[in-house]
Amino acid sequence: MAIALDNISGSEKLKLVRELGKIRKFLPTANGAGKLTLVKNIREIRAKLSIFSKPDAAMVNIDIADVDATYKSMIDYLENGIKQLPAALADSERVLAAKIGRFFYNMSSNKDEILGNENYKKFQSMVGGRYDSGYGQKKVFDHFKSLGDVFEYDAEKVKIITQEISNISSTTPSDPPEIAEKKRQTQEVYNDLRDKLSSLYERRFEAKFSNDPFAVDKIKKTYDSLFVAFDEIRTELKKLDRIKYEKKQERIEELKKQIAPVGNEFISTLLDVSKVTQEQAESWAGAQKITKSALTRLKKLGYAEVDIRRDMAEFYRITGGKLRQIIIDNNGSRRANTNGIGSVEDTVIYPDSRFNKTVLWHEMAHHLEADPIAKDASNGFLVKRRKDSKVYSLRSLTGNRGYRSNEVAYADDFINPYIGKVYRDETTEVWSMGVQYLSNPQDAALMLAKDPEMAALMAGYLQADLTPAMKALQSIQDHAKDKVEAQRDNEQKQYEDAIAKLARGVKFVNDGWFDALNDEDRAIVTRHSVPAKSNAEFIGSWNGYRVFYGKFKSRKSKRISKGYQVVYSPESSGIHHINSGAFHEEIDAVKAALMVTSEVFGHDVYRASYRLFAHYAHKEEMIRNADIVLAHKETKDSQ
Repeated sequence: MAIALDNISGSEKLKLVRELGKIRKFLPTANGAGKLTLVKNIREIRAKLSIFSKPDAAMVNIDIADVDATYKSMIDYLENGIKQLPAALADSERVLAAKIGRFFYNMSSNKDEILGNENYKKFQSMVGGRYDSGYGQKKVFDHFKSLGDVFEYDAEKVKIITQEISNISSTTPSDPPEIAEKKRQTQEVYNDLRDKLSSLYERRFEAKFSNDPFAVDKIKKTYDSLFVAFDEIRTELKKLDRIKYEKKQERIEELKKQIAPVGNEFISTLLDVSKVTQEQAESWAGAQKITKSALTRLKKLGYAEVDIRRDMAEFYRITGGKLRQIIIDNNGSRRANTNGIGSVEDTVIYPDSRFNKTVLWHEMAHHLEADPIAKDASNGFLVKRRKDSKVYSLRSLTGNRGYRSNEVAYADDFINPYIGKVYRDETTEVWSMGVQYLSNPQDAALMLAKDPEMAALMAGYLQADLTPAMKALQSIQDHAKDKVEAQRDNEQKQYEDAIAKLARGVKFVNDGWFDALNDEDRAIVTRHSVPAKSNAEFIGSWNGYRVFYGKFKSRKSKRISKGYQVVYSPESSGIHHINSGAFHEEIDAVKAALMVTSEVFGHDVYRASYRLFAHYAHKEEMIRNADIVLAHKETKDSQ
């Protein structure tokens, strides 16, 4: 009997897709009878996957313009629709419904209307209960674990191989016997040449001291000839020493290839079961914003835009299209990080100097916890697995002093102690690390073997649909995002207009101010504002503001990069106090800032450089101060 695809459980769906994958693999090489058997199996599976009608799925209908209808829809969902969900998710879904109610209320321009609405009052009474979050989170974890616990593989074999990889990786290799002997012989030649060169060096010094140029020249020729041979032997020794490390890496790669098929099947099954097509994934990836600054930084790392978007598309498919939007920006961070999980506005990823597919997937997976049910599942995993409720410093758990002293985690036999990291807002590293392991076959196999519970959680959640409440929340967030983006576009236009108007009043004149300073004054400017290592060039003056172009430390990124340093010094001599600030914007923005500094900030360049460009509300600050400056100018002009 055929069944509807959407009516079968996630675990059954994964099993069927995995079985189809095996058949597809063996079909081309099967003989006549074997091929008939495989084709028969395909027909049986396809029959099981036939689509038939089923009851309408539960939905939460959000209408921003209709308060009454929105809360009525949510009440109906809580009374009737939520029953269609697995029981393990019901409490989390009610908490999510309450969040939607708050979100909708906060978005409204007429809060009094909502407070007086009878359906709103009824809705509030339905979501006002308390839930045992720890118990509920464990139920959510167990639910998704049961959906994904379907993979069959030789776990012991994978464990043995991964342990061997770990052992090899953590030990310094020994030279093979034949290489050790060759190194010994080469080392003897090396030592002999080194001693001869040392002796020649001393003889050459003695010849110089005795003022014998003929002897000096003869010794130098002998020394130079021997040094060529010495350098060749030294290079040979380095090559011989590298062999053991090359063989170590070759062995590691051989072992990885042995477990790769297990990881490949895991990854392929998740991709095959995804409801997101390759075309849809590529379309989504192509629409995500990657700033020019981020692209420049990543290009230097060898991570081209086409590769980034390819990896983003694969992530979108393997996670079932659960992300809304992602922005990749550059803030010069030394550690890759993410910001705005679940935010209406910017969900941003900031790359580091080692950014690649693995790190990209790690940071993108953080945003899966915008879904409170995913967050409950990951916390349930930690609560169930932790050794005790105490947290330990990651420094003590790993021996790595690179972690900050306030970075803490639960202790357990996780694949990596970092998986147990604890945050105050209950975000976790479970999804980020788990999905990171899915970025390559070897790590996927390692996760299956070393932590099958974590692998089952990944598989169970990633192939599951978002709940109706989560889809409704995303709908509201998308609406709010549109409003925010419209406001931001308007602010950006006002900001650009303000800069253009202010910049017209500033013109830099190369009056030779810096070159004309005496040595004492130039030393003061160089020591406090324009150090020699900045390679700064003086470009001109305006109303006592002296402008240099070079490499200076940014107030925003805290990194040294090309920009402008402005010194306010109306004097041309007798300089005692330096008032300066760095600007890393276009020249018109610098001009605008100086106009505001002269009229509003009392010539305090350092304060202005922060308030107008590094402060979180710097655009608003520029717009507001531009109005003040331009109004003041208009008043003066009319007098």
